Amino acid sequence: MSTMTTRRQTKQHQQPAAIGELLASECESRVLTQEQLAEMLGVDVSTVQRWMRLECVPQAIPAHRIADFLELSDGALARAIQAQRAAVREGRGREAIP
Repeated sequence: MSTMTTRRQTKQHQQPAAIGELLASECESRVLTQEQLAEMLGVDVSTVQRWMRLECVPQAIPAHRIADFLELSDGALARAIQAQRAAVREGRGREAIP
């Protein structure tokens, strides 16, 4: 089991992480820019930035690309999207991640 999987499972037991938080963490660990991630997912960089700032929720097609990128199961994807929705609804947005 990889460190990433273990870390992700630990977070899930505490509180599910939002998609934007998972993406930010994964970009940091893979040393990817937001621009590179946007290109990989087939979306505009401003979309990635809004996800990472917890300002909006990914639509279905990008969400499945994100799940592939993060190696999330369908259940983990659903929990992460649910957490993202809660963060957006509660206004827990944050500054853009460099």
